[in-house]
Amino acid sequence: MSRFRFSIAGFFLVLTLVAFGLAATVSQSELAGSAAFTVFLGLLCLATAGAILRVLPERAFWLGFALFGWTYWMCEFEVELPSSRGGVLRGIFFSGPISSPGQTRPGLVTSHLIQYLASNLAPSRTVGSKVMGQWRGGSYYSGTISEARGEEYLIIWDDGSSPQWTHTTQILPNSPSILVAGHSLCGGLFALIGGALAAILFGGVASERRATESQASGRPPTGA
Repeated sequence: MSRFRFSIAGFFLVLTLVAFGLAATVSQSELAGSAAFTVFLGLLCLATAGAILRVLPERAFWLGFALFGWTYWMCEFEVELPSSRGGVLRGIFFSGPISSPGQTRPGLVTSHLIQYLASNLAPSRTVGSKVMGQWRGGSYYSGTISEARGEEYLIIWDDGSSPQWTHTTQILPNSPSILVAGHSLCGGLFALIGGALAAILFGGVASERRATESQASGRPPTGA
């Protein structure tokens, strides 16, 4: 193993990105969700380039970051199986169903955490906001707020049912941006942990290999 070193500048950069990801998640803003997703995808592309172009042993961190990050991408963004949960991300990202109807998508533990967060956030209740409203004290369905009257809001249901005045306590968020930003944040942290583990576990081996190759060629080890 090698000792993984994390600079103060790197720490503050990670802290800034985490704060941005959290803010994008709770904002329920489509623009903020897209920005978080763009940053996550940009980091994966940068890590892939670093895994190819960086020299040993620094390559271990970037390779671990890229592998863990793309794995998270494949699990939570790229492949979406049909699910009885009715995931909000279905239909937004790329691939269609790859298995028989009714099969539950496995997902990572972060999926449950983000779903829990999304269900407990205070929904945006401005006119025009997409929400999940409780239909006549039963199940929740997707709709759009068209009018506000004190603590009640008139919801136009997406399935064409008659509009209904719904109390604020019967309204939940229905913003795909919450899941997009939340998974982008969790994916970035998952990739960072993977990069750190790769550097700790394999960075020393890579360093020894570089030193051995340098000795065999008669040249001093080169830096990053």
